[in-house]
Amino acid sequence: VYSVRVKEDADRFADRIEKVAGAYRMALPGVEVNAYGLAVVDRLRHRYPRLYFRKSYDSARNAHVNKFGFRTDKSTKPVMIAELNEAVRDGRLVVKSQNLLTEMSTYVYNEDGEMVPSQGARSDELMATAIALQVANSAGRPRRVKLEHSDGLRPGLERGLADVARARYEDAVSWEKSNRFVHPELGSEF
Repeated sequence: VYSVRVKEDADRFADRIEKVAGAYRMALPGVEVNAYGLAVVDRLRHRYPRLYFRKSYDSARNAHVNKFGFRTDKSTKPVMIAELNEAVRDGRLVVKSQNLLTEMSTYVYNEDGEMVPSQGARSDELMATAIALQVANSAGRPRRVKLEHSDGLRPGLERGLADVARARYEDAVSWEKSNRFVHPELGSEF
């Protein structure tokens, strides 16, 4: 999984995704389309041959249609978080990012039973990771995922999840120190 934390215009972010996905032998980008991602997907769908799509019911057509991008909503979020929790707990997802571990440890249930970051905390990389896992699962090739990004989840997912992820992170860091990789076209940013 490739991850980057940047603030850039949608067209430039789409260009970045296209470049990185192509370098990964035509990877399957899963862009969240709740807001900003709509413009990113709109640009990519005309330029990149392989994008994640979901089945969606179109009541006007009375049929299921394919729509580009991943939509996070009240029905998909609990599934995403539960499957992320399971993947970390079972060792299918190896977290190598201190930032992701931090987000994992601060993601909690609020008074209304909703899953949210603690006050002042973030969940960007946590949600991106959950989306990446959903995209990988939809591709039908379950596999172990090495996660190379940062931030975290929350203790509310399941007691000890951050501890499990942190232990796996420490193992991954020692592996990474002896197996550095710099992509020939993308350089050390990768």
